[in-house]
Amino acid sequence: MDNPSIDDHRHISTSSLGSIHANTIPTLGILCYSITINCNLVKQKEIIYIHIPMKDSFTTSKTYFESQKHAIHGLISIIKNERNFRIQLVVAFLVILLSIFLKISHTAWIAVGFLIALVLIAEAFNSVIEALSDTISQEFRVNIKYAKDVSAGCVLVSAIASFILGIVIFVPYLIPIVTELLEKL
Repeated sequence: MDNPSIDDHRHISTSSLGSIHANTIPTLGILCYSITINCNLVKQKEIIYIHIPMKDSFTTSKTYFESQKHAIHGLISIIKNERNFRIQLVVAFLVILLSIFLKISHTAWIAVGFLIALVLIAEAFNSVIEALSDTISQEFRVNIKYAKDVSAGCVLVSAIASFILGIVIFVPYLIPIVTELLEKL
């Protein structure tokens, strides 16, 4: 049956067994999944209709301050719910204390700030990907595992890069202190 009111057509997945397509029919508020199964050179097609109430319009926060309230709520939520984010905040605080103690330059402060932000933002995106993945399915799925592993890998890369660049930033400040201590011994 040909329906000209199909608005949003998305190809979801393909494998040797078949493919899945999703179509949205906004006027009816129906999400349609078209599943094609390849079996011994014979194609069988099954269409499943799922009614999902759809909003007529997208609404945003009414004021700038309301938007900021949502952002602050998000930060409080990640601090409350994510242990790794809290650990990274403690490390960031220690790095800031070390920076104050060593009296690093303005340029070094900019680099340290960017590196701290890099790790915290990567961890936040990792948490979002994990939460969305867990919302989609609690069962083991290869694509969900892939998404979670890649996002965790991004956090690891940002942490390693921050550590290495932190050494590059702090070693020139630490060498005079260490040599002075060694001379006193």
